[in-house]
Amino acid sequence: MFLNTLTPKFYVALTGTSSLISGLILIFEWWYFRKYGTSFIEQVSVSHLRPLLGGVDNNSSNNSNSSNGDSDSNRQSVSECKVWRNPLNLFRGAEYNRYTWVTGREPLTYYDMNLSAQDHQTFFTCDSDHLRPADAIMQKAWRERNPQARISAAHEALEINECATAYILLAEEEATTIAEAEKLFKQALKAGDGCYRRSQQLQHHGSQYEAQHRRDTNVLVYIKRRLAMCARRLGRTREAVKMMRDLMKEFPLLSMFNIHENLLEALLELQAYADVQAVLAKYDDISLPKSATICYTAALLKARAVSDKFSPEAASRRGLSTAEMNAVEAIHRAVEFNPHVPKYLLEMKSLILPPEHILKRGDSEAIAYAFFHLAHWKRVEGALNLLHCTWEGTFRMIPYPLEKGHLFYPYPICTETADRELLPSFHEVSVYPKKELPFFILFTAGLCSFTAMLALLTHQFPELMGVFAKAVSTRLGGGGRWGGREGGRLRRGGPRDEAARREGGRRDEASGGEGGPGMRRWRGEPQETRWGGSPRDEAAGWGGGGGPRGTASGDRASCGKGRAVLMLCSLPGLRLVSGVPGGGRTGPGRAGPGRAPGAS
Repeated sequence: MFLNTLTPKFYVALTGTSSLISGLILIFEWWYFRKYGTSFIEQVSVSHLRPLLGGVDNNSSNNSNSSNGDSDSNRQSVSECKVWRNPLNLFRGAEYNRYTWVTGREPLTYYDMNLSAQDHQTFFTCDSDHLRPADAIMQKAWRERNPQARISAAHEALEINECATAYILLAEEEATTIAEAEKLFKQALKAGDGCYRRSQQLQHHGSQYEAQHRRDTNVLVYIKRRLAMCARRLGRTREAVKMMRDLMKEFPLLSMFNIHENLLEALLELQAYADVQAVLAKYDDISLPKSATICYTAALLKARAVSDKFSPEAASRRGLSTAEMNAVEAIHRAVEFNPHVPKYLLEMKSLILPPEHILKRGDSEAIAYAFFHLAHWKRVEGALNLLHCTWEGTFRMIPYPLEKGHLFYPYPICTETADRELLPSFHEVSVYPKKELPFFILFTAGLCSFTAMLALLTHQFPELMGVFAKAVSTRLGGGGRWGGREGGRLRRGGPRDEAARREGGRRDEASGGEGGPGMRRWRGEPQETRWGGSPRDEAAGWGGGGGPRGTASGDRASCGKGRAVLMLCSLPGLRLVSGVPGGGRTGPGRAGPGRAPGAS
């Protein structure tokens, strides 16, 4: 009865509200997926609802049942997700800040700058700094978040003493050109070299002097490396190569700075490919950690031997030669290590300034490599064409990169999250392997579209949709007066239902029968009413059990026996049908297995 009182406006409001709510959920899910790479509903379900429902933590079970090989793979995956200092990072004052002044965008994230602050405190401070006033001031300066406060602290330290780390800070953040930064680094070299020589003589006198010597060594290496990078920026590439070679000979154990990657880039600028091959022979070893610079530089050298004469049509007709096969395999190896690089080299994605820290095999490393090495690939004739024709073939060899690799460990799943922290928000992070849309986004999109369509149809055709809604609700609510009809027949109830039917039969007899005109009009049924037999009729041969059938044509004798039958026969135009087994009903006009004698 409640549904009969609802107006079409109610259905319009209902469907419109449902469409609005599902649309808002869809927008939020899409934004959350673009920002964090996962579904919010799915994340909440896994993180909060699953433990409440008694879900099992897969990590604990995997850790308890893992073998030694799986443990090694997990450790390798964790090491690959480690964030590294970018060996080719730019100068903050002369390059990053100039970009901000021109575009109004911040190229560095807070997370990236915070990592740099931690590196500065690790490399440029020690426990004995509080014994020297200038170093004590710089120890506080590296912890400052405000750039102007750091610069003011550096000037204050220089007023006390010639402090190498103060010159480093001014060269990195205050200098607005590379020439100014180089001048400050030269002053830092003079002060840092004197501190290094003094601490070198006292390093064996105790742990305190040893820590101070380690700090002075890090400062000196950093200054010389940045001086070499200044020379490379100012076009003095040969001088930069000489400084890098000398630095690597003087401090061979300090591989953490990855100076060989700076050297490879400078040698490629000089087109000294034989020297590049010599450096690769030393550092492209299976026992050493790989990088995009090593893998893609090796691929560039092999592609250089065949790229000028390479033709995809000719290669498809005659097949690949040995040199071409080696070049293609080198490209596949590089793409497997970092699959994000080709899109930047082929200019399918726009480049941004590289961050100060990178994640190996991630999008941040791809940006850092392509930013400096794109010109070297363009310089080799046909190299980018060969890369364009062959790089996508790598993915056929590793259909499940997160589970099993070909030449390297499986691709780590943590790269997307770390890259989103390292790269600015205006950059669209490259994701590998490409994720499909979560189920809840597709579900909410379908729900929003469906409810919007219902709202539109209800607004345009209110009467028709009202009838449709009532029919659907009636069907879902039971489909009949007696609460559940199956194929036009009533379910057989228990003793309580049988008693209810008997009582209903008595009331119908007293009120003129269920099939009376008034009852039919109240129920909205057709004039030809169906009737189910009662137990008294069954005893007389009517209603259930497959007894004879008859019709009410005005002849009471042809209707059979029984008082109820006589009453029914007195109703003009009423058609009696025999009940189905159990006292059910048949559809209108359906004939049973037999008819009563004399029935028309």
